[in-house]
Amino acid sequence: TGEYEEYHYSGKLYQKGKYLDNNLTGDWQTYYDDATIATETFYVKGMADGIYKKYDRDGKIQNEYTYRKGEIIAYQF
Repeated sequence: TGEYEEYHYSGKLYQKGKYLDNNLTGDWQTYYDDATIATETFYVKGMADGIYKKYDRDGKIQNEYTYRKGEIIAYQF
């Protein structure tokens, strides 16, 4: 339970989010090694729930998926 951060070998932030009862919870982000955001996901009880966004290295959205209880219910490319 609590905040979580993981780092690239370079020392820059790779991902951050929170755990609750050993499950991913709330907003999670991953980053490229140049600190540009790579993905954004929202979790409820360890399952993706809501919109997942994947970005290219220029910060533009590449893909967008909508999850409900870990299942993809919609997507956009």
